[in-house]
Amino acid sequence: MKVKVLNRNEEEFTRERAQDLKKVHRNYEPTLHQFQRAHEYTRALNAAKLQKVFAKPFIAALTHSDGITCLARNPRILNSLLAGSADGDIRIWDIPVQRTLRRLKGHTGAVKGISFAPDGETCVSCSTDCSVRLWKVPFAPLEPGPVEADEAAVFEFQGRNAFRAIDHHWRQSLFATAGAAVEVWSHERSEPVNTFSWGADSVLSVKFNPAESDVFASTGGDRSIALYDLRSARPIRKLVMQTRTNAVAWNPMEAFNFTAASEDCNLYTYDMRKLQSAACVHKDFVSAVMDLDYSPIGREFVAGGYDRSVRIFNFNAGHSREVYHTKRMQRVFCVRFSGDGSYVFSGSDDMNVRVWKADASEQLGVTLPREKHKAAYNKALINRCDKQTHQAVAVGLGRAYAAGSCAPASLLRWCWRRSAACAGVHGCGCDYAVKVLCRVAGRCCFVIHHGVFLCCLRFLRCPAGTSTCRRSSASFGTGTCLLPFTRCVGGKAACFAGDRAACECSLLSCRHFIWSAREVMVCMQGRSTKA
Repeated sequence: MKVKVLNRNEEEFTRERAQDLKKVHRNYEPTLHQFQRAHEYTRALNAAKLQKVFAKPFIAALTHSDGITCLARNPRILNSLLAGSADGDIRIWDIPVQRTLRRLKGHTGAVKGISFAPDGETCVSCSTDCSVRLWKVPFAPLEPGPVEADEAAVFEFQGRNAFRAIDHHWRQSLFATAGAAVEVWSHERSEPVNTFSWGADSVLSVKFNPAESDVFASTGGDRSIALYDLRSARPIRKLVMQTRTNAVAWNPMEAFNFTAASEDCNLYTYDMRKLQSAACVHKDFVSAVMDLDYSPIGREFVAGGYDRSVRIFNFNAGHSREVYHTKRMQRVFCVRFSGDGSYVFSGSDDMNVRVWKADASEQLGVTLPREKHKAAYNKALINRCDKQTHQAVAVGLGRAYAAGSCAPASLLRWCWRRSAACAGVHGCGCDYAVKVLCRVAGRCCFVIHHGVFLCCLRFLRCPAGTSTCRRSSASFGTGTCLLPFTRCVGGKAACFAGDRAACECSLLSCRHFIWSAREVMVCMQGRSTKA
């Protein structure tokens, strides 16, 4: 006889302290947890709702005496931020205690650009007074209280024209300025060491590549984006846009990719090796986009627009995941990510530098390990359920029409948003969920009268052999009859007379099916009839 004995170690089940958590032993056999997916969906739904409830992104506002025109973060110190204003004032802010460490005095015109050196101890600024100044940046003292003091520039570079932007090299003591042309300066020389120009009467912005530091990009007043290399004497590539580009930013983790902020309310991500078309178009702004900046990990970027809003985009997403604005915030001229990617800074025309959370619902302060695990679990749940929903809709929608049932309107709207237009009435050029629908439900495409293309909806026989109409949202809220090739006009309860044999005809014989307000043209077995 075989006897199985349960043996349990007392130490594994005894808590050392009363505060310790009890160990829970679970059996992960799928057959024992039949409702696991339903439970996870409920938890994900609750987590998404809680994110909206606790979304309080605004943290603080740092006040200047004039509109903010440019921002720069210290690459070595997380709590240091430089802000330049239209009155020529530059302030070094200590972000955690919201105090001004230094006021850099010297510019007589509006400050148009600021950039830190790689060591984080010096910075350069340019202004409309035709000068570039080099400054020393102090560290924040440990003692609390105000430590505001004025400081003069270490060195001054004089130019022939007003400057519009500036950016420092990521490894060398060089910086580039944008004005009448792109000029490259050295800390040791008072004259530019190199000058680049390519047809533009004025250059609006300039930005060095953080990965390939000798490559930089500039935007011109002639709607152009030009790429340069310090190792060559002339520019590399040039791209002409439809509208003017206000700013450009490089992805720090993908050396070939950059994003441009355009006047047409969009942002365009390009691969410098293939400039024929944009890799991604980022929408949602309703006015010109003024500035953008990538996070240190390169997975998202922040942009500010003339519509008084700040938006955060994923690097490959067409729409923003967050939008920030306040009642008093005016036009946003500059935005920056913090060094750790947890915060976003924005400078606007209302004389304030605002500090936001990059994750609107993130809990500030010290969090317990249990709270960190809970937040990570909720985030993973939302991402997993979102991915599963996309896949389930693609397959489930096809099964619904294959079975002759109507799909919910929300699923259809999701499919139309995720799909492209049909290539024509003879075949489908859709992608994602609708492409699955085309394979499962058939190959008959039709066009409704207001020009919206729908794909591959297979009309089968009505249930129980009836020919009554059924209210369905499959055709955008109109009454649709389940009898093949018939439709209720105006949502009425009476169907057009339809041939019962149409139910049995092959879907492959349907060449076109056009809906209009007063007539229905049916094409079956090569001949067209009007109902």
